[in-house]
Amino acid sequence: MENTDYLVKILVKTKEKTKYFVKNTIMPSSTYNVEVLDVISSGNATLPKNIKIAVGGGVVSMEEYVNTLDLKTKEKTKTDKLSKKDLQKQIMISNESYYELEQGNEYYICIRDLTQDENYKGYYGMPEGGYDVFQEKDGLYVNVLTQKTLMR
Repeated sequence: MENTDYLVKILVKTKEKTKYFVKNTIMPSSTYNVEVLDVISSGNATLPKNIKIAVGGGVVSMEEYVNTLDLKTKEKTKTDKLSKKDLQKQIMISNESYYELEQGNEYYICIRDLTQDENYKGYYGMPEGGYDVFQEKDGLYVNVLTQKTLMR
């Protein structure tokens, strides 16, 4: 909770294309359009009804990934020699905290306001990925990765 600005209840409306927000970085971000159903934390804070969220990790084309590498790395890894067919293949880039939000599902998520950040302009972020995602079970907020309960 210390790395977040809000705990919100959301409904996932759509998943957008996975993209790279920061140049020369290996990790892309999955992006979602969500409806804010309730702001649980931050006193009387309000958020727009519809927001965009960026979550580290996702599926990109090999070409998109290779374009993040510098020339020396491309040569060393021989990714500069890949065929057009290989460059079109889809790959998953993620870490242990990656969690794919499902369209139509409701979640409780911890988010940071990145809307004014030069790289993530207009987006909110989940700094800890799936560790920031909870579902309500028997009145408790249960983390989707660890199954641990969020203490209030």
